[in-house]
Amino acid sequence: MPRSRAILFAASLAALAARTVAAGVPTTPAPATPAVATPKAIADKLAEFKTADELWAHFQALQRGPRGQGTTPEARAKAFQEFVTEVCATGERFVALYPADPRRWEARLTAARLSQRVAKGKSQAEVEQLYREAAAAPDAPVEIKARARLGLIQMHREGVKEDTPKEKVTALDAEIVAFANDFPKNDALPELQTARAALWEKRDAARSLMLLEELARGANPEVARQAAAQLRFRNIRKQPLALKFTALDGSEVDLEQMRGKVVLIDYWATTNGPCVADTPTKIATYEKLHDKGFEIVGISLDSDKERLLKFINEKNLPWPQYFDGKAFRNAISSSFAIRSIPAMWLINKEGYVVSTDARGELEELVTKQLAE
Repeated sequence: MPRSRAILFAASLAALAARTVAAGVPTTPAPATPAVATPKAIADKLAEFKTADELWAHFQALQRGPRGQGTTPEARAKAFQEFVTEVCATGERFVALYPADPRRWEARLTAARLSQRVAKGKSQAEVEQLYREAAAAPDAPVEIKARARLGLIQMHREGVKEDTPKEKVTALDAEIVAFANDFPKNDALPELQTARAALWEKRDAARSLMLLEELARGANPEVARQAAAQLRFRNIRKQPLALKFTALDGSEVDLEQMRGKVVLIDYWATTNGPCVADTPTKIATYEKLHDKGFEIVGISLDSDKERLLKFINEKNLPWPQYFDGKAFRNAISSSFAIRSIPAMWLINKEGYVVSTDARGELEELVTKQLAE
């Protein structure tokens, strides 16, 4: 498995499968493997694989996702349950038959994390213990140790709340620093390093800012880029937002030339369900308030130009769109550290960002800014 898939691989697999089933979107079918449901059927199928390599190939093929999706929530839930059952059974068989094979750690970690997504699966504590075992195991490959350490960090990050004691935040910060020292070339480092600053943002703003400035001057170019983006995002309210580009329709967009108007900067994608669901609200607000000085500027995080153009034409979206085909590596969104969409920024008449979360009350916020 290439390094690029090492970032929280088990958590990502589980989340992807769960989101896929919930959305009812078909996944790529596993090759030539009929659907199985009962423990006996699974056992009979697994008995056909006579070598470690054969069983491992089957285990990897299963990870492409559930084969049968179903047309109802119940059917999709059943399909996902069967998918998890088969993945876990295959992983357990591999571990039992080949206890010295280094791939057993990947089998255990993948199955354990995935099992958390269903009833009667492994508990958080069990998965955390397994990560610790893999991270400390003398015979675990370096890549597995890195994945296990990343899994622990992710679990600990998920546990951080606003009222989390400072001691735990300090421990997590140290955990990330230790990972960076042990795995200086890991693909997860840019996000992890900037996450350190986020940990301290509401607890010690000065420390958080100092961390970002330090990372922005660092030797790792991707870490420096993301830290610089975080710094730009934190400073967006301090001066008028500068944004200038040639839109998908060939028009020139320059926020400086739009002073005196209220502008929505809409980071979105046609592949994102909530973004698509927001479209009628944006259209209605635009049609109601455009003549009074309201504009929308779309920043599309799509990768498929034809799909984007088709959506724009079908919905008759009249506002300009930025598109570079880079999805979440979009030049504009990544320069402001946008990591999730929908993201709606509202710009006032003077060009300042007055809201970075205009969803849910768009018309009210625009109306208020137009009146000022």
